[in-house]
Amino acid sequence: MLFRSLTMKGITHHTSLSQASIQALNAGIDMLLVVDNLNNIAQLKSGILHAVQKGILTEKRIHEALLKINTLKKKITKHPLPIPHFKKHHLLAQEIRRKAITCVQPDNKKNNFQLIAQASPLFLELNKYSTEKIDKIITKNISKNNIICIIRTQKDLKKLPSLKPFSKQKIAFINLGNPFLTKALNKLHTIWYTYSTSKQSLTDVKAVILGKKTPVGRQP
Repeated sequence: MLFRSLTMKGITHHTSLSQASIQALNAGIDMLLVVDNLNNIAQLKSGILHAVQKGILTEKRIHEALLKINTLKKKITKHPLPIPHFKKHHLLAQEIRRKAITCVQPDNKKNNFQLIAQASPLFLELNKYSTEKIDKIITKNISKNNIICIIRTQKDLKKLPSLKPFSKQKIAFINLGNPFLTKALNKLHTIWYTYSTSKQSLTDVKAVILGKKTPVGRQP
């Protein structure tokens, strides 16, 4: 049995990654999914080893999970899946990315994103700069460009207070990955959401903003 990512906020808000992995294994989960960075994987491995040493998690349970995983691997190897149609899958991936793009706007600015796109927007990736540098870039460019800030993580979100002195009509956001990061901005700014942090997803969102594609995603 495979469990979805243990790094989701719905889990990490209530318990540590180590505790979540131990509880999952004891509950019968055989394979754990961890994303974001290698530090999370190291933390998970350390937590499991410590739990075994303390008797919170048994070696028998670990071997049981490994046996299930290895049995499945042998079954797949013996009866391999057909070779995928890569071009077909690539086109499907493109369609999924496009349908995941959602535009959220203030109620009184339904066409705000077209206005933003018309003014040669400057795409600003917040993770690349300090708060002070972001201020300087915006101050220098906002008179001639609309600014579209790209948010990937909670750390990027913490840089947003520096944007308060600037016009909300001139600043919009792209939220890559977690759609709940910019929830507090919904009533103030135009925001484009997509559920992937890949370079291609960012390219697709930019194409939507520039009018080359149409956003068809819907908020859950």
